[in-house]
This record gives sequence, structure tokens and C-alpha cells, in this order.
Amino acid sequence: MNDPPHPPTPKSRDRCVVARGQCFRHSLTPLHLSINLPSPSSYGPFGYVEAFDPAFTPNTSDSGLRYSFRGQPAAACFNAERLASAFVVAGLIDRETGLTATEAFGDALADAYEGVIASKVGLPVYDRDLSVGFMSLLARAKVDWTNAWRSLSGVRAGDAAGSAPPAAFAAALAGAAPPPATADPTATVPWGASGVDPAVAADAAAWLDSYRAALLAAGVTDDAARAAAQDAVNPAYIARNHLLHAAIEGLASGGEGGRGEFEALMEALGQPYTLREGMDRFRAPAPAVRVGVELLSCSS
Repeated sequence: MNDPPHPPTPKSRDRCVVARGQCFRHSLTPLHLSINLPSPSSYGPFGYVEAFDPAFTPNTSDSGLRYSFRGQPAAACFNAERLASAFVVAGLIDRETGLTATEAFGDALADAYEGVIASKVGLPVYDRDLSVGFMSLLARAKVDWTNAWRSLSGVRAGDAAGSAPPAAFAAALAGAAPPPATADPTATVPWGASGVDPAVAADAAAWLDSYRAALLAAGVTDDAARAAAQDAVNPAYIARNHLLHAAIEGLASGGEGGRGEFEALMEALGQPYTLREGMDRFRAPAPAVRVGVELLSCSS
């Protein structure tokens, strides 16, 4: 999601940050940081979504899952309500003004979220059933969040129902690394040869049929233009915790190899939406969820 064309108010800025976070990654957003600082995701236990689990939280002390992925919008609205309440107690605003502001924040957050999701699937407006269906599929199969979204640009709107899926889409569902950067993004693979669990494949094939139908119904028939727009909002490279952990260990070793790998990672992250040769390793899913790497404490 691009930044607003004019400097946003603190309220609109925060809802844009939270909406982006809900669509791209997870971060714990403490009350005093989420409202007052320009980049709340820079603080607290942080982790990009890997294998999609709506209940995932990178915070080892968050046993109640208050700051889990699916809890982020509610946590943001709660934070806004607490801030408004403090202003009311301090006599800076009246109660009615506080209620109006917090309700407007929730509405703006929902609008921002729906706009981001619409752009990620390449549709002009938010399609709730399609979007929820896709995320349900990802959650069921614990699919890599980043690679799955990126793979959607390889779908061809005009393909017949039941057509083979894009190879990148199938790889994500199978838990495998994406095809090389040099591969044709529209290349397909038969479901039977995809390595995807048959039950998951059946649901995925049905969802792809619905997706193609939604694109055609919306008049989105220029596959190349849609792919370019989707690839501009669905990153290929993210700062996966296991990559950062390895890069830090490499730097700590003091060797040239460690520094070289760190610099290569920084180069990939500098242009996260642009595929480049020689950087495929930075797109591989995390090998496992580990305490101290993907799971952190507030003092990490």
C-alpha cells in the first residue's frame, strides 16, 4: 500500500501502519508506541509471518495471544480507546469526542485493510469471500504467507476452470521454496505432480477457479498489467528472522563470508519487490519456528 499523497494525521498514519502490518507481517505494538511513534513495528518482539497461522505471536510471554496476528486490529483499536480515555480523564476532550474518534479509527482501519488486500489480489475492490477463502486455505495448510501472495501474479485470468496452477502457487502450498527468479512466473505444474496434499489441492483448485472468475467479473483481463501491480505490493524478499539470525552470526564470526552474506541480504531487502538472480535462498521458508529466532521475549 502506498503512502497517502499528503502528510497524514496521526490517526490515519497509525491505521495505515497497522493495516500494512496485518497484510505483510506481524509485530507486537505496545500502547505507548503504537499511537505516538511513526514506526511502531520497530519496537517489541517482532516477526514476519512465515507458515500462516492466525494465532501466531512472536512474543513468548503473550500466552493469551493478545498480540497474535488475528488480534492485531483489536489490539490497535484497544490502544486507541485507551489513549482517548486518557485524554478524557485529563480534560483535553469530552467523552463524546473520544467515542467518535475511536469509532472513526476502527472504520478507517477496516477500510485501509480492505484496500491493501484488494491490491494484493489484483482486484479494484475488496472481495471478502475470496480473500477469506484464500487465507483459510493458507491457514489450513500452514502455507508460507509471503510466497503465497507473491505467487498470485502468475495466475492467468482466462485459463479454464480446473487448469493447472502456477508453479509458484503450488510450491507455496507444498511448503517448498519458490521457483528460481529466472523462471517464467506463469509456468504451471499439474496438481498430481505438485507435491501438494490431494485434499488441499482440491480446495486450492476450487479457490483458483473462483479467483479467475472474480478477475474476469471485475474486468481485470490484462494479466501482465495486473501482475506488475501485484508484484509491486507483494514482496519477494522479507527480513525473515532466521535470515537475520544467520546474518548476525556471520558478522559475529568476523569472516569475510559472513559479511558478504549480510551485505547480500541487505541488497535483497533494499529492493524487496524485485526478483534478482542469485538471491533465491532469501525466499526459502523458515526451516522451523524456534525460540530465540522466530519466538522472542520483550528483552530480546
